[in-house]
Amino acid sequence: MAFPVGPIHIFPYRVIVPFIWLFFIAEVILRHGKIVISRIKSIKIYLQFFMIWLIYALLSIVWTLDKIAAVKEIISLFMGVSIVFFMVYFLSDKKGVWNLYKLWIFLLTMVLPIALWEIFTGNHLHISGLYTYQPTKATNEYVKFMPSVIFHNPNDFATFLALSVPFVLVWIRYAKKVVIRVIALAELLLAFYVLLMTYSRANYIAVMIEFAFLFFVILKLNGKIRFVVSLMFLGLFVGVIQPGLIVKIAGLFMGQVTSLLDPDAFYSGSVFVRINLIKNSFVFLWKTFGFGVGAGNAEYWMENFAVYNTLGILNVHNWWVEILVNFGIFIFAGYILFYVGLIKNIYKIYNQNPRLPSTSIKSYSRINKSHDKMIGESLLLSLIGFFMASISSSSIMTLRPQWFLLGFALAFLNYKRNQWKNKICTS
Repeated sequence: MAFPVGPIHIFPYRVIVPFIWLFFIAEVILRHGKIVISRIKSIKIYLQFFMIWLIYALLSIVWTLDKIAAVKEIISLFMGVSIVFFMVYFLSDKKGVWNLYKLWIFLLTMVLPIALWEIFTGNHLHISGLYTYQPTKATNEYVKFMPSVIFHNPNDFATFLALSVPFVLVWIRYAKKVVIRVIALAELLLAFYVLLMTYSRANYIAVMIEFAFLFFVILKLNGKIRFVVSLMFLGLFVGVIQPGLIVKIAGLFMGQVTSLLDPDAFYSGSVFVRINLIKNSFVFLWKTFGFGVGAGNAEYWMENFAVYNTLGILNVHNWWVEILVNFGIFIFAGYILFYVGLIKNIYKIYNQNPRLPSTSIKSYSRINKSHDKMIGESLLLSLIGFFMASISSSSIMTLRPQWFLLGFALAFLNYKRNQWKNKICTS
């Protein structure tokens, strides 16, 4: 979210991060120059990867062709990594991670009414890229009514929704009071409707992957049966109350998803452009001997050295390819290991099956608190969905929810590992 100040825009995010750094430095000074390493020790390998990534980005300035774009990219990367570090350093305890979960739910609750206002009025906040949008004969009228709330465009907002759906879904699963479950279900259905109106097909698929993972991996047999029965009753209830709505939503959803399978899509439209963006990126990677074009330079290369036609679109529109073409195969491989390792360890935590020394297994008492289960399951589903959700936006580097998700996941992992370590040491 940005606020206009004369000819420039001030992002609170970019103001708050420097203040947190000042607070952190002041704390270190008061501790006589010592950083409390114990706060981050259990997940230090993840933070070391981010440090390597930042160093590589700085070194890449040497061979970048657009130095200004490189500096902007490095600043964005530094801001994102800073958020991850501070979330781990200051919020890796029971209260901290639970407050992060509640904050995520709260933020989703706050933006949904704004999204409905946009959908039904066609108006937008001034920070939206659609604020001054005027449909023409060459564009679609429906774009004016797509929600973007505090994000620059509908795809960014849709990515936030796809990452948020698991938090509400898990809230429903673990709520003990019927009233709370009804409220959470209403919010989930509202989030689905708003997501549908963003027309972001990649995020539709991301949510489908989240539900599939929940059904096939997390739920036991009884849970699967309850899930199917609940879904049937919910569909029946909505069908009786608003039969036309079910048909309309189903038609819109299927139309968007099946459009991806249209053979003509590979020769025109957004799918055609995205394929050519990826093909160009691999050409650039080859020309730079696998080291990448350098921080933030993918767009410059796309504009000046493209081999395949992208119809004027310069941004890669794929987070995974963006990392690969900008930072090369080594950082890309490191990021893949980081991402897979984080999911793997969150899954271990969710199953309460930490890797312990054989002499400590008997003295270790399993922890099965509902809050920890809720957080672990939410993060797991959201991280799984991120794989597909991250290819929707033009660039994920500047998308704040991704950094907050990674910081949240690492803070939770750090908290649980420290908790296990303390239990072993005191047993």
